[in-house]
Amino acid sequence: MTPRPSCAGGLRRALTLATLLCAVFAATGCQWGRSRGYWQDAQPPAVADARALHARWQRTALCDCGTRQLVSATEAEPYSAEAAGLYYGAALASARCLDAADVDDAVRRVAWETYQASSKGLLAALARQTPSSVGGPLVVTVDGQAAPLTVSMHGFAWDAEDVQRLTVVESYGAESLSHVHRRCGVGVPVVIERRQRTGRACERFLPARLVFAATAVLRPAAQDDASAKGTAATLELYNPHAIATIDFGGRRMPLAGDLSAALAYHAIRESGGVNPIASFLDPGASTGDQGLYFLEPYQPGKIPIVFVHGLVSSPSTWTDMVNDLRATPGFDEHFQVWAFRYATGSSFLRAAAHLRRSLYEAAATVDPHGEDAALDSMVLVGHSMGGLVSKLQVVDSGDTLWRSVAARPLEQIAADAATRQELAEVLFFERNPHVRRVVFIAVPHGGSSWATRPVGRVASSLVRGDATRDAMHARLIADNPDVFAPAVQRRLPTSIDMLEPSNPLLVAIRGLPVVPEVRVHSVIGTGGMFSAVEPSDGVVPAASAYHASAETTTYIPARHERVHREEETVRKVQAVLAQHLAEYAAASAQAKRAVVNRDGR
Repeated sequence: MTPRPSCAGGLRRALTLATLLCAVFAATGCQWGRSRGYWQDAQPPAVADARALHARWQRTALCDCGTRQLVSATEAEPYSAEAAGLYYGAALASARCLDAADVDDAVRRVAWETYQASSKGLLAALARQTPSSVGGPLVVTVDGQAAPLTVSMHGFAWDAEDVQRLTVVESYGAESLSHVHRRCGVGVPVVIERRQRTGRACERFLPARLVFAATAVLRPAAQDDASAKGTAATLELYNPHAIATIDFGGRRMPLAGDLSAALAYHAIRESGGVNPIASFLDPGASTGDQGLYFLEPYQPGKIPIVFVHGLVSSPSTWTDMVNDLRATPGFDEHFQVWAFRYATGSSFLRAAAHLRRSLYEAAATVDPHGEDAALDSMVLVGHSMGGLVSKLQVVDSGDTLWRSVAARPLEQIAADAATRQELAEVLFFERNPHVRRVVFIAVPHGGSSWATRPVGRVASSLVRGDATRDAMHARLIADNPDVFAPAVQRRLPTSIDMLEPSNPLLVAIRGLPVVPEVRVHSVIGTGGMFSAVEPSDGVVPAASAYHASAETTTYIPARHERVHREEETVRKVQAVLAQHLAEYAAASAQAKRAVVNRDGR
């Protein structure tokens, strides 16, 4: 009798993989797939609300400030061209009413509410009608005539042609955000989706799909001609991170803003991207999505803060911290956010080489003449294994790493040119002169016992190797018998292999001193289950996370996956950046004085 094919082997493998992924998720707090939460699209103003406004207006004034048009707009077909034209007219009428000199407080309040409701209705309708070309000149039909609506940008590094899709902010919630930063004022908070490539020097470091926050303000054009119909207007888009007040209605007004909406929108709607678990298991499958990228176009004079994620994670793990930092007064004026994505399954030495090369290329691309001093004052913030990738930017390797795994100098081994070049790039390097400060958060400088446990062994065995590099490694070992240490003989080490406390490469890295020009800070988690026995964040012991060169060491009672999201950690990073900015400003002033003294002026 022919035996029936058994699925037991496949089932065991599936269960093993599921158990592994759950364990890794629990240990590292990785974020993958879409963030749970909700996003509610903006709805037109309610008819009842518009009628109530109109009734209030009739009790306070003899003329109309747009409330009648607002009522008509809410009664028209939602999002239609007719509704858009009526909202447009209502917004302009109420804006001119606000600008009048003889408006009393009761009238002003009604005009203000009419303006806000009409602007929101207009933007919601425009977003539905022209979803892919908001950045160009817009036309609204008013009483059968075309009314021009030009778009202008204020306070952005973005250009008008970057505005490809506009979404009015209504209500939302995302698990990746612990706080929502918003303020009331004139204008309508919106999220803008950017897709278009514009040919800037930094374009290669901008993802093809990005979103950013804006506040939309509809402003009537100046009426120099008494016969003008009053339909020409400008849709002004303001950067709420950079601008807090504007002139409107004859006075200085606070600008409305939702500083968290764009991050929530991206987390909920646009975060398909690369699954960190898939990237971990198959490091070579998503190379096109890996590398350094900017949150906004490069801005001269602003210091780059580079965020580096940890094992089985992605840049989205920094959403909470970026949200809170960008809401800090003065942050956007002095800093720009960059992030580095890498496949976490392969050796973090390779990721460090990639980051080192990327930082050099970014600086050379956006500042080819080396005129921006801010690019020589970068700050790296690394969580977990990302801290090891960051440390390898601020040390000189010499031949220490090579000697930890090889018994013969590199120039004496038998290898082809390509193999020799790759070994040199990964194991021989000098510190990156662009980096001046590093913040380590829950970093396993001394490794983690998780790497030696069964879950770590299984996880390491599931990482898929690169066929070309595996063949290169096999030839290298075969052509150089008794040269390489056992830790690298069997196969190219994975990231988990290198996190074993006894791994010779990790031991060598821990012994490399950070160069004196760089300042170091450590944040260490102590919220692990058995911290009373051994202080730990549940994954990395406090003793492993401790770095002797750190100027400051902060202990936070949080688990490994939460340490970088804790409010106390954010406050620590804020304090570090304030110190960094003060030192940068002092050094810049000293450099200017030196130039003056040298030139005798």
